[in-house]
Amino acid sequence: MKKLLFILLLATMMYGQRSDTIYFPAFTNAVATGTSTVTNIGQSYHLLTVTATNAPAHVCAVWGANGRIELQGSYDNLTWVRIGQPINALVTNYSILTWGYGAFPYVRVNYISGDTVNCAITVTYTGSLYGTKVTPVFDSTVKNGFAPSSFTTVGAGDLTVFTCGNFTKNVSVYQYNVNNTTAGTLTGNVIKIVDSTATNIDTLLLGSIPTLGSRDMHSDAIPLIGSNQGAPAFLATPPVSVVVASSAAGLTGYILARCE
Repeated sequence: MKKLLFILLLATMMYGQRSDTIYFPAFTNAVATGTSTVTNIGQSYHLLTVTATNAPAHVCAVWGANGRIELQGSYDNLTWVRIGQPINALVTNYSILTWGYGAFPYVRVNYISGDTVNCAITVTYTGSLYGTKVTPVFDSTVKNGFAPSSFTTVGAGDLTVFTCGNFTKNVSVYQYNVNNTTAGTLTGNVIKIVDSTATNIDTLLLGSIPTLGSRDMHSDAIPLIGSNQGAPAFLATPPVSVVVASSAAGLTGYILARCE
């Protein structure tokens, strides 16, 4: 009887230690590219948090000049596919989230490229057996005040993609996808918020984009950029607009923005 009670108690203790969520520090202040294998408990919901800080004795202005971090899954530990959207651009001391879905026998974080001289990258992973599906990137319809806007640059300089009403001082960008369709590298790629006096309220630097390269990011909660993220909104002179700038024609994509 005592042996049976001991076995039942041990089983209860082991059951209490079970978890449907895994937390894994993939990279901590990394100053070199590489891969990090994620602990796998069979999770199918994945979340990455990426933060850039100054590398020792250096200043990390913006990590993202041809930078790329991907969450990847594999069925054989040889061929890897991307899970969710990659991280392409990141402002220093500002965290970016990306997420995806899918159950794979093997999961890893792949730090493919980036400014490894000036920037230290910290990547944390959270996975769960259960989760709630979020809205897919770049829905083709307007929902909850979000307006998807497509664009194609026709030359160097600024291109207005989205404008709020005459009395609105705040516009926020939650998602973007930018693609280089030219045969050369495009530089000076920027998404910014400007007001009617052409004052830059907030700016997101995308870095140089190589031939057929892309930059994309999405957030369903915290704006990537917006009037309230940069200079105080009360300083803006409405209307406010979302503007894309590039060095030449051939930059195409989508921006999901909302007047707030």
